[in-house]
Amino acid sequence: MASMQIYSAFDYGDEPGIRSFFLENALRHQEYANRISTILGQQVPFFDVSDTNMVNDVLKMMKQKQKERKMPPSLRYWLLDHAALHDAEIKAITTEQNFNLYDTDFTDPSSFFDWLSVHYSLHDYVDAALGV
Repeated sequence: MASMQIYSAFDYGDEPGIRSFFLENALRHQEYANRISTILGQQVPFFDVSDTNMVNDVLKMMKQKQKERKMPPSLRYWLLDHAALHDAEIKAITTEQNFNLYDTDFTDPSSFFDWLSVHYSLHDYVDAALGV
């Protein structure tokens, strides 16, 4: 599989780009769960990482003027569950835990892209460790 960074070539609020990112992210996490189970004999939690309602909420928020944007509750829940998912995957591979994927502000484009950068780094690490 190619690095998830190829899914970062989109502008803030770009609907096809955002949808592609969330879909690829979901597929990648499913692949991790399968490989961690097969290779390491461990189970990691999984949830609907591509939650369509949450993605719609994110797109709606991103289309608003910046001063009017608020983080939708569905995104807050998703960030929490998604961070726990990454925690479980990393714990299955190593003892290192030097990241925080929950505390972010998607209402700000620069914070969003900073989060994506950290997120992609984690995926690159897990990809390498699991041979994805």
